[in-house]
Amino acid sequence: MSESADHGSADKQIERAIKQYDRLQSFFPRIEARAAFLFALDIALAGITAANLPGVGCARPALAVAAVLAASLALGILFALLVFTTHLANPSRKSLLYFGDIAAMAAADYQEADAKETADQFLDDLRRQNWRNAQILTHKYRWAGLSFRATAAAIPLWLLFLIMNAYLTGHAPVWKPG
Repeated sequence: MSESADHGSADKQIERAIKQYDRLQSFFPRIEARAAFLFALDIALAGITAANLPGVGCARPALAVAAVLAASLALGILFALLVFTTHLANPSRKSLLYFGDIAAMAAADYQEADAKETADQFLDDLRRQNWRNAQILTHKYRWAGLSFRATAAAIPLWLLFLIMNAYLTGHAPVWKPG
């Protein structure tokens, strides 16, 4: 195989794969920060809504809006939580990069396996880990997108609910219990 066909020497391939690994790893905190914001926002909206439910009494239109709002917020929270779920199953062979596989080994066994690993084996392991991380990130971004959509749908409903509450009670919404 020519050098151009295999993307250069083994060292260059490893360097390229490590850069890809680092790049993929950098996406995890980004998407989890977005999900944390959406989770907190949904919890806050749900809390303010719950604090204002007694004000609407049995007014069916307001309760109907609150029910749809609650469903949207519940979906937003569920999808945000799915972003945080761990994906510990390693579908490929045992890895010297995956922390779960490393932790399952005795320290001496890990050190021995690491010392014996060839550059080709390391590159193969690194590529498999990059593929697995890309799979996990795809799921996390999908769930974060669904959480965003559910939260975005909830915000107008939340505002409508607060307006209806103000109209029904004759005073500004309650922003905190008590």
